[in-house]
Amino acid sequence: MQITNIEIKQFRSISSLKLKINSNNLICGPNSCGKSNILRALKFAFLPAFSSEKMAYNVSNNAISPNSAAVITIKFDKPTANLASALQFPVNEPFEYKISAKRNGGVKYFLNKSTITPEYRAQILEHILVVHVPPIRDLAAGGLDPFKSTLASVIRKTRGSDSLAKLNTRFKDSIQKSGKAILAIPQNATKNSLGVEELSVDVDEIDLESLLPQAKIKFLAQGKESNLDKLGTGHQSSVILSLYRQIGSATGKFVLYLFEEPDNHLHPTSLRAVSEDLKKCASKDTQSFITTHSPYFINQFPITDLIALQNLPDRYTAVRKSNITFKDRDFRVALGRFGFKPAEALLSRKVLVVEGANDVTLVRMLIELHTNQSPDQQDVLVIDAGGKDSVSSLCQLLEQIGATWLAIFDWDATEDTRQPIFNPNLNSQTVSNLTQALSLITSNMYSNGPKKSKPLKSINNLIDELKSAKVKFKYDFLHSVIGKFITNTGSLNAADLSKLKVDIRQKRIRKIRSALKKPKIWLWSKSPEEILLPSANAEALVQGYLSQKSLIKRGTNQIVERMELINFLHNLGHEPKIMTEIIQLLWENGHLNKAEIKEAIKTWLE
Repeated sequence: MQITNIEIKQFRSISSLKLKINSNNLICGPNSCGKSNILRALKFAFLPAFSSEKMAYNVSNNAISPNSAAVITIKFDKPTANLASALQFPVNEPFEYKISAKRNGGVKYFLNKSTITPEYRAQILEHILVVHVPPIRDLAAGGLDPFKSTLASVIRKTRGSDSLAKLNTRFKDSIQKSGKAILAIPQNATKNSLGVEELSVDVDEIDLESLLPQAKIKFLAQGKESNLDKLGTGHQSSVILSLYRQIGSATGKFVLYLFEEPDNHLHPTSLRAVSEDLKKCASKDTQSFITTHSPYFINQFPITDLIALQNLPDRYTAVRKSNITFKDRDFRVALGRFGFKPAEALLSRKVLVVEGANDVTLVRMLIELHTNQSPDQQDVLVIDAGGKDSVSSLCQLLEQIGATWLAIFDWDATEDTRQPIFNPNLNSQTVSNLTQALSLITSNMYSNGPKKSKPLKSINNLIDELKSAKVKFKYDFLHSVIGKFITNTGSLNAADLSKLKVDIRQKRIRKIRSALKKPKIWLWSKSPEEILLPSANAEALVQGYLSQKSLIKRGTNQIVERMELINFLHNLGHEPKIMTEIIQLLWENGHLNKAEIKEAIKTWLE
């Protein structure tokens, strides 16, 4: 018996949520995105009894009508053998259980869309055990309390000669029997003086169940018995999880484990062990839901086990839509090429994908300077794709796992990538002269047999272009990096793409940015290095800094000097310290408050 689908409506922060469920389900996402509310909804659905006074807390604040109801629908693939036998459920057939709870306290139950009585529901719940485990931490902080509670619940429901009820009866009978013999002598004395016919021991207040919380778990190692609190936190967690697993397998029921942050306070080595224990909790008739904040812990599970949540603008919970087309290992390898793992993207509010290392420094610094918070503090991840052409590949991987991302491109990403490109106005004589010159160069180049060198191939390509009709080259946006990006993702229809082509050609930057919102692209109006140097004063400031550091010499030609400066900044990808100091200097002197930068930061963080 396994849950296959869950639908939650109007429950706390969840307005409407549909989930496809696996054996293990790892729920992750930023703070306050509703992770714990999924566990609460599942626990709520199987509560044996409800408090009408507390019901209003569970109905979403968005549902303002007095008759508004929190609705939880759970689909199972089939019943357990015991459930099918006890309630005559069809064997191996799926069934649906639903609960609808109104704000005013009214509750209705449904089985396969038909209303059922509370009594019939109670019979179903006899075959379902919900084990809710708050953060374990350690035994001193009550880490074993949920286990003791579950153990006590199982012991209470044990049937047969060793059931708690029959043991309690035998225990009371024994006390009464022994007490009767002891009270025989004083009974005779009181009979004559007080008219008392019989003395007996009152056992009504004696209950073995009250002793259950005093039970402790011990372990034996090297012939010595010790309490579990002698173990380290990581080992305690592993032992406790093993106990939960054992108690679940011993009940003969469908067991639903709800673990809240079992990774809390654990070392990575312990996290690996705990993750393996948690995986074993899921079996034929058991299932696990696990909330976590730990990227390391998430990375121990298959990507398909992840339920990644996010906050909608109205603060309600939504699940990130994923569509992974790779096998788990292949996907991790593909993403690993860019230096990070799925968990980092899923735990981030937003992923900003940039062209290179220099852009990482620039974007991070601009965000921090303008907001007084680093990207990390705002759950924003900035990733270097390693070149313009790689941005599309990385973004498509992020789209598959449901991460929220934005690609940031320089203006030259709109240029046709088909190269080389000659001046389209060449006359026939110029074409002939260039062809002869290039042919002369090739005749003097070293050749190593039939295999041509890269320089020789490049010059031959130039000659071929001059000879062909492509001399009058016509620019085509679809052959640019962004054009290919949009074509590959299918993010714009033909009409919108046609308008974008015109806007690109005429450089209508506002219309371009508006159109690029759908394919999730931010486009600079120039290169970022040019954006950093908006004026001669900014150039002079940077030149002075670089000259002082003996990193560049001042020139006399301002145009050459500016281009040298731009190229120098462009090549600082592996010198983030220098780039950071330059950006800080420009900021302190008021050169980075331009409208384009402010608009960029607003778009990046929204």
